[in-house]
Amino acid sequence: IEDCVAHRFPDDYAHINSLELVDGDIVASFRGCSQVLRIDGTSGDIVWLLGRSNRSDADWVASGVPAPLKIVGDPYGEFCAQHSARLRPNGNLVLFDNGGPCFVDLLTGTTIREDSVFSRVVEYSLDPETGLAMFQRHHSLHGAFSYFTRASGHVELLDNGNWLISWGRGRDDDTAPDVSITEVDPLTGEELLTIVFTDGTSVLPARAYPLPADALERLPIAR
Repeated sequence: IEDCVAHRFPDDYAHINSLELVDGDIVASFRGCSQVLRIDGTSGDIVWLLGRSNRSDADWVASGVPAPLKIVGDPYGEFCAQHSARLRPNGNLVLFDNGGPCFVDLLTGTTIREDSVFSRVVEYSLDPETGLAMFQRHHSLHGAFSYFTRASGHVELLDNGNWLISWGRGRDDDTAPDVSITEVDPLTGEELLTIVFTDGTSVLPARAYPLPADALERLPIAR
């Protein structure tokens, strides 16, 4: 609980916003804690945890629960208040990193990352045996690292390896996303598809999901 004070504490301290079943386990995004957990679907034990903690190493050893994986190589150090944590077939973790509110160190009252500046999608390779999460790649809207999503945000992993990103809702200023959805090649950063929903004055948030190519043909649409 001491890790989860940055977002709507205490009433909605965890704010779990995504669940994925993987080989019988549950991969869950705890936005309010800036943590992602893999939970054994049978025992309920924590298989691994990603995200910083206010617990000491000694506390983790005493608890019998694996200590959080250490993020290595991320130019921004960590993710903050994320959405939609997804495991790729190769075991890498991809998530929508809102970028705020960020994890608070209770001893100092500070964060290690500047809060609420930009959002991105980020990918890590996980190695629970060594306790490391290695940064692989990331993408911010238009590659600018200046657009911030204060609410929602979403990423889907497409069969071709691309990321389908929903940019969510920004603040009422020039940091708000200027598009609703993009499809991105994560290896090059190229934005291959852009969709904008608008009410005439403002860009509207949306959440996009991939569907089979024949999905429209199977819908009961009057023709």
